[in-house]
Amino acid sequence: MIDSVRRRLRRRHLLYSWTRVSAGASGDEVWRLSGRLELYAKISADPAELAAEAERARWLTGAGVPAPEPVDQGERDGVGWLVSTAVPGRPVSADWPAHLRAPVVAAFARLARRLHDLPAGSCPFERGLDTAAALARKRVAAGAVDPGDFDEERRDHTPEQALAELEARRPAEPAGDAVVCHGDLTGDNVLVDPATLEWTGVVDTARLGVSDRHRDLAPALRDLDDQPYGPSFARAFAHHYGDHLLDAERLAYYRLLDEFF
Repeated sequence: MIDSVRRRLRRRHLLYSWTRVSAGASGDEVWRLSGRLELYAKISADPAELAAEAERARWLTGAGVPAPEPVDQGERDGVGWLVSTAVPGRPVSADWPAHLRAPVVAAFARLARRLHDLPAGSCPFERGLDTAAALARKRVAAGAVDPGDFDEERRDHTPEQALAELEARRPAEPAGDAVVCHGDLTGDNVLVDPATLEWTGVVDTARLGVSDRHRDLAPALRDLDDQPYGPSFARAFAHHYGDHLLDAERLAYYRLLDEFF
């Protein structure tokens, strides 16, 4: 059915050149469409997730943080599609020259603060621990969690063991400190202008919602700990974001939570 939807979309966007960007294990596809505009098309067997991404992208752009603007969205026989405009810039995770990595990381931190400084009370999407833990349990039950992707410290865990650890270590919800979180704040999903070295926006907004700020900070710092950046750049990100706002125990918990997604 995904093939049928792709053919249908190709006819609707006939004047564009299609280049495959990625294909997930589930058969989901991402394509770059080059033509009058630069567009991206996602085709998925989970249309609800694409609908969530589109709705959150619209809200976030309206709140002043650019995200892909949906231009074509729908569902047919259980397969969904979403065609959106491209956000300009290069991902933080791109192969930046060594002398530009420090300003790129600083822009990454400013983007995180901009998101988290949005008025949480105006955000209609919730992504607290009840929601996240329920999704983690659902993914484990469905066999959708790959222990081969776990961090080194729990590489010998089964998904069920990791889930038991997640439930045992659950912290209290942050009283009065919930913020608007991207939900998957990695270097792949934050874009920076190569000329100005300022952030230009975010992509992949399906998990956006009000949550503990560490929900975003944990994957951001984990990404920066790895090459081509490294621990010194993770420390720089924390400094630019605000060291006083980081809690080591919460970072560890949300890094564990991220293993399920």
